[in-house]
Amino acid sequence: MYTPLPRASPPRGLGAVEVAERTAAGLTSVQPRDTVRSLAAVANVVIGVVQGYSAKRTLDCIALLHQDDAIVPRDGDRVPVRGADIVQDDVVVLRRGDQVPVDGEALTAEGLDREEALLTGENDPVPTHAGDAVLSGSAVVAGTGVVLAIVVAVRLSR
Repeated sequence: MYTPLPRASPPRGLGAVEVAERTAAGLTSVQPRDTVRSLAAVANVVIGVVQGYSAKRTLDCIALLHQDDAIVPRDGDRVPVRGADIVQDDVVVLRRGDQVPVDGEALTAEGLDREEALLTGENDPVPTHAGDAVLSGSAVVAGTGVVLAIVVAVRLSR
């Protein structure tokens, strides 16, 4: 059989005298204004911004150091040149592991597969045949080929 529990009297709260006593004793919920905590929070934000900027600069330097030279036939010899030194109508030799330095047209392609994930987001390799457009920034994942440089960066003089 169910027996209800006796009800306690409802809380009555504090009277004015009890509130005054507790306030005088410093038993309030007021948070102290702590300048040290505020300065620590600001310093944490500043340090985070500085570290983020430093990391970005370091990654940019690493990316510049990682750029491999492209192989370009010049005067009958295959010579390595920087990507910035490739001119329009240059012929660029591509091998597995190379990053395509310029936009162009594939003149020859022997099992040439490229990954255009950086450009399109698609991870599947793109089979490339002679006559196909080749985009700068794509990576050669298989085969070899030769590309005619059609679009190169234009440098504006001051």
